[in-house]
Amino acid sequence: MKYVGTFNLALVTIASLLLPILDARAQEKIIEPKKLTNNLTNIPTLSLQEQVCPSSKLLPKRSFETAKYRVYICRGEKAGSLGYYVRISKSDGGKTTIPVTQVNGETYVAIKEELAHVITPYELIAVKQGRLILKERVKSAFKGDGQALTKNCPPGQNTLVEAETTGFLVYICGKEVPDSYISIAKNGNSAIALPLQKDNSQSGENTQYLAINGNVHYILNRNVFRVIEDGRTIVKEKVINWN
Repeated sequence: MKYVGTFNLALVTIASLLLPILDARAQEKIIEPKKLTNNLTNIPTLSLQEQVCPSSKLLPKRSFETAKYRVYICRGEKAGSLGYYVRISKSDGGKTTIPVTQVNGETYVAIKEELAHVITPYELIAVKQGRLILKERVKSAFKGDGQALTKNCPPGQNTLVEAETTGFLVYICGKEVPDSYISIAKNGNSAIALPLQKDNSQSGENTQYLAINGNVHYILNRNVFRVIEDGRTIVKEKVINWN
């Protein structure tokens, strides 16, 4: 019963730290990650002597890299198994291996006693007794075949704006002028792609972008990201990074 209580507490803690996912009605247009070929060299490299997964028969199906760590999600021994979370320190090679306990899209959670580990294509998080003890931005994230997990502007378009909130990454794409909008929920990695309806990108600090999907409006400026449905704000988050 002790571990059940701890597991439930950790899930509540993670839920409060991880991002809210957009209302299902606001996620009608989902895009797939851009397919890459011949990208196996982009995956964090392993020496021939280094065995990442608990067994040589269990290969990594996901790989992530941050400034200080390499993280792998390894396959499990049995069908239906969620696999293993493996985190390796770049500085000393220290390794943490824990069975994955929960998966939501491309968000992987591994809980052991009072310590919860979370990895997404965008963030690495560790929580102990309800306290955030580790948070690093993911620099690269790949499937086992080398296909990128992160989503951004489509081929032929440039990333004109990249905005980050606690729960989302938002891209404004186009060749020379803003043309399309993409928002990605960090928790689950679901994405919405829409044409821009309006922008005043020449207005400096007052830059604002608008995309509309039926009765749902997506509004982004340098200060806040909002999603409004039928006049009701369902998402409002402060912009923490703007590039």
